[in-house]
Amino acid sequence: MNGRGSLGDTLLMWAIRYGNDKVAELLLQQGDIRPDMVIRGGRTVFSLVAELGNEGALALLLERGAVNPNLSDSSGRTPLSFAASEGHESSVKLLLEAGNVNPDSLDSRGRTPPSFAAEGGHEGVVKLLLERNNLNLDLQDYNGQTPLSYASSRGCEGVVQLLLERRNVNPNSLDRNGRPPLSYVAAGRHGVVLKLLVESRDIDPNSVDGDGLTPLSYAAKWGREDLVNRLLEHGGCQSQSIR
Repeated sequence: MNGRGSLGDTLLMWAIRYGNDKVAELLLQQGDIRPDMVIRGGRTVFSLVAELGNEGALALLLERGAVNPNLSDSSGRTPLSFAASEGHESSVKLLLEAGNVNPDSLDSRGRTPPSFAAEGGHEGVVKLLLERNNLNLDLQDYNGQTPLSYASSRGCEGVVQLLLERRNVNPNSLDRNGRPPLSYVAAGRHGVVLKLLVESRDIDPNSVDGDGLTPLSYAAKWGREDLVNRLLEHGGCQSQSIR
């Protein structure tokens, strides 16, 4: 029952991968089936199911009670991390309702489920995660980036707005090179996100990073005329020498 093919997949994984929930249910009724068995890269069937967003199979595995929803793979990623990064709202909801899932789990790069969800612009998933009172939204990964800086750099307007509405989110958080979310936006083409940040509370438009550049410097460097205008309209913006 737990034998593995050349790629490490078990019978249970084959059934789940191809959406055969009825077959998966039959297999789970067998006493010797091991849904928490590591099959590849330190990952389990449960982890792969979460990434695939197979809500039916995920519910079956949780009901079976033989899985650890916090079990991480060789890179430190949990089932919640994979479900959040792919934007699978139903799967994220099921995992959070399991009760003992850590929404702030760190992988080997210091990334968290909110970080992946924010980077992907998955508003529904971010909303679900924000319902957890113990969530630390300013956790920085090994590059010093937070969920807000990832969402800002990708131009994810909805996620940026959701995060800025939270009092425990720092809009001026700095990465390892001293860059705040505003500098990431100024280097791109995300005018709406820049407006959200500029109009947010306590924003520092003159933050200078490790290269001596401010948000206005980045907008000017990359020829973002609309962003330069918006920053100048904000007032108090200064530019350092552009390198």
